[in-house]
Amino acid sequence: MIYDSTASRKAQKRITDLFKETVSQHTSIKEIVTDTASYRKIYQEVFQISSKMRIAKTKSRKQQIVDSCSISKGLDSLMQVNQIDQLVITYQQGFYRTKANYKKQNLKATGVGLLTLGLYIPVPIGSQSLLVSWVIDRNKKALVFSNLKSEEMHPTNMANLKQQVCELYLKFYTGAYSDGVCYPLLLGK
Repeated sequence: MIYDSTASRKAQKRITDLFKETVSQHTSIKEIVTDTASYRKIYQEVFQISSKMRIAKTKSRKQQIVDSCSISKGLDSLMQVNQIDQLVITYQQGFYRTKANYKKQNLKATGVGLLTLGLYIPVPIGSQSLLVSWVIDRNKKALVFSNLKSEEMHPTNMANLKQQVCELYLKFYTGAYSDGVCYPLLLGK
């Protein structure tokens, strides 16, 4: 797994632990440490793919974009040097409001609602967690998986993050029972 230097060690550990728990059947986790310029190139490459996918309207078009992507020589050499076949790049971003800040935002929303006579009432968001993941296969020299999951939840709550990771990798690394309980998929199935 590759981490951005701006991510806290606590957040890195939580995501790594959740990923190990979720996909431990499939692979061993190896943290890659590289320079900032390499991080920037990697994120630039995968975010370009993501922006193309956001613009695409249909699932089939999104799949065409994923299928047509090939990895750069720099990314290939990084994977070769570290002797890894699949590179999982995970990006997590989130925020949460303190109780005092949330109260202020609710009061502000109420004031705006009264001033506009109820025509416009903004609803403040208490917390948000965004998790984006890409899986790059060196043997296929292509992006084999791309997904994002955004929820209104506390970004460091372990139970919520575990469910978000499960849903992010659903049908790729994980499965879910009808009651929502997550389990790792076995290799070859």
